[in-house]
Amino acid sequence: MNEPLWVLLLKVFGGPLVSGLVAAGITYWFSRRRFIGERWWDRKADAYGSIIGGLVELVRWLEWQMKYEERCWREPGYKPSEEALKVIRDLPT
Repeated sequence: MNEPLWVLLLKVFGGPLVSGLVAAGITYWFSRRRFIGERWWDRKADAYGSIIGGLVELVRWLEWQMKYEERCWREPGYKPSEEALKVIRDLPT
């Protein structure tokens, strides 16, 4: 019955303190996993967006190239205009 004050305080506040720390740790772990997963999806979305953008530019260039080749085949000696060449040069690489 003559316990020191710190033992009495540990008995009263020890259980809730430990359970609070455990709950905070578990909450942190789950929230960190969720945050990392969301960032992963953001990075994947950015990567897919850049891939699709590159494919769109490739299709645009191939369409121009096919028209150019077809015209060169029909009209020997055909040279594209400076405007057409500027469009091709301005395509991102």
